Amino acid sequence: GMKRFHGRAALSLLLLLALVVCCADGDSDCRTVQEHRHYSNYAVLAYTLCGIVAVTSPCVCCCCLAPGCCLPPCACCIACLVALFVACGPFFRNGAVMHTAVNMDASTASYSFSPENDKGAMCEDSWNKLFGASRCGFFRAHHEDSDRFVWRRSPECVVTNGSHVLGEDPGCNTTGMVQIAAYAYDDGNKPFQNASLLTIFDHMLKVDTDYVLRLTFKKNETVYDLFLPDTSAALETHAINHRHCDKYDKGYKLGLYFGGQCKAPQAVTVCYGG
Repeated sequence: GMKRFHGRAALSLLLLLALVVCCADGDSDCRTVQEHRHYSNYAVLAYTLCGIVAVTSPCVCCCCLAPGCCLPPCACCIACLVALFVACGPFFRNGAVMHTAVNMDASTASYSFSPENDKGAMCEDSWNKLFGASRCGFFRAHHEDSDRFVWRRSPECVVTNGSHVLGEDPGCNTTGMVQIAAYAYDDGNKPFQNASLLTIFDHMLKVDTDYVLRLTFKKNETVYDLFLPDTSAALETHAINHRHCDKYDKGYKLGLYFGGQCKAPQAVTVCYGG
């Protein structure tokens, strides 16, 4: 009857939403943070759909428990769990090592805040988020415990008066380069307040060039490696010490985010590979 139709329709919609997130391919594509945004469109879509599936899965499962509704209760609830895993599973980390290829678009080395922006100098100096994950458990907040590669355009090329951006240095030797750093939260301690949780890499990334970033999570530290593709020797390696936690190999993944406090002044793009 009508209950059976509504139950099957709800389950079909749930599975469809899960497949949309899965087919969006969270590991291999180009992400763009549009002007006046923090997140890419992919992140907004994927996290929204994951949230919808997470909220509706129990409801659909409960609906299936009603007599004469949808599939057999056991099969229906299993289908709901599958939908939840497909939609939200890719955002979780269950392992000690994660890596990605990155290619920084020219926009990541040329964005500029307006001279009228009273926080322009601070915004130019802020670190944007590139790749990483939380640690110490699937549901431990990343502002409590996490490790990420972060990036910003070469600060040497930006001329400021301490608060406002005045322009660019035409003779800058690092024009077209992107600075990266190891950036960690540890038991609520913040990287911008603790020098031991923020380490700037000596190597800078050239735009339109492929690199590989690797994070190796351990009980008491995380190791950050920068590679060129198809090479076994790292260009540079840093380690950040952490408090001991047994669930160091579990967390949720963190991707492209502009800021800090400031939203992107122009669109910026980063391409990721598997």
